[in-house]
Amino acid sequence: MPKANVATPFNFREGGKVGHFKKGEQELTPAALTHAFANRFLVEPEPEAAPAPGKK
Repeated sequence: MPKANVATPFNFREGGKVGHFKKGEQELTPAALTHAFANRFLVEPEPEAAPAPGKK
């Protein structure tokens, strides 16, 4: 199962069972990960800093 960093706790029903996912890094099923991503329950990664102009 893939790991994800949950920002907002949420419930997700899969296979007749309801799972409660708390805040923090944890493993989610692929379906729960898709649901969390679609509903913006995950911590968004910070954008990478752009290089300073004129420097490579």
